[in-house]
Amino acid sequence: MSLHAVLLSAGVLAGQLAAANAFADAAADRACARLVEAVQVRQLAGPDKRGAYRCQLQDQIPTLFVFALRWHGDGLPAVGSNLVGYYLVDAVGGDIHEWNMGEGQRGELLAAPPVGKCRRKSAASPERPSSRRQGHCKP
Repeated sequence: MSLHAVLLSAGVLAGQLAAANAFADAAADRACARLVEAVQVRQLAGPDKRGAYRCQLQDQIPTLFVFALRWHGDGLPAVGSNLVGYYLVDAVGGDIHEWNMGEGQRGELLAAPPVGKCRRKSAASPERPSSRRQGHCKP
């Protein structure tokens, strides 16, 4: 293989990797926006607070994102953490669950899929207990 062919192949691979990273970043941004929307509805930082929730990506498995959610704004303690919690966002199914970082397991359902979006099992998603099935779609 000539040097030109090797360099050309390397350039093509680098371009594909950059495109894949941009796609993953956009998916993480959408998952974060979904999480922030759900916690704003629940006012987890407290009512009538000015500030913003910020996601810190902790882990990602194809369409599952684990975020540390932090509050930046009114109501922060003088000493302590601004950590609201850890959450799992299923970008395909639409579910948002609390996430137990120590156990690596999903917890309580925080938000079901948005209206008009039905859940579907993701190959990367663990089985969902039937007692937690909620949402806007018929089985």
